[in-house]
Amino acid sequence: MFLISELELNQHSLSGTSSFKVHTHLSPSFLFFLTCCSIRKVAPTTSPSRPSSPSRPSSPSLTAAMNLSGPLLMLLLTAACAVSGQPPSNAVWQFGYMIKCVQPGVNPLKYNNYGCYCGVGGQGTPVDEVDQCCKVHDDCYGAQMNDPECKGFFLKPYILPYRYTCSKDKVTCSVFNGKCQAAACECDRAAALCFARAKYNPRHKNLDQRRCKK
Repeated sequence: MFLISELELNQHSLSGTSSFKVHTHLSPSFLFFLTCCSIRKVAPTTSPSRPSSPSRPSSPSLTAAMNLSGPLLMLLLTAACAVSGQPPSNAVWQFGYMIKCVQPGVNPLKYNNYGCYCGVGGQGTPVDEVDQCCKVHDDCYGAQMNDPECKGFFLKPYILPYRYTCSKDKVTCSVFNGKCQAAACECDRAAALCFARAKYNPRHKNLDQRRCKK
């Protein structure tokens, strides 16, 4: 499961739902990515346009995508922006917004680089319930990427914005989402709820990944 690092997400109440503004404190490489994509501050409940999906003969597996190094993944996300013409800001950040909706006051980044599956990569046996949430989230995205109607560009779940609302700690995916948007939204919603139920263990944050190879 991939979450952008070093993002400060602030929640604001608006007309009974929750909208968000994003303040970034980014590394130079990620700042380049943002500049390339011309990302603006947006609210997750706005109506996103569907990105174009160039045809592609086959779609690499989720495991291959998730085991990319950080710089390479960022390069590919930059390429995704260039190919699709659609800033992936919503798609990448919306998962973090959902976590904050379900758990107000919680920094979504606490779940990044946690256990064996919460972050870039994923292997071995999940170390606890939180890590299991991340594995299920990865598998959920994997199913979407293998769906004949949704596969195409192999990072599609990460670059496909969707509509949802947040009200009183409850996330609802919009009925106006297309099939692939709805699938991505439900993957993120289920994971956010899973995190809220699972017990967090600080000792599993920044876990030595050699433990995951056993």
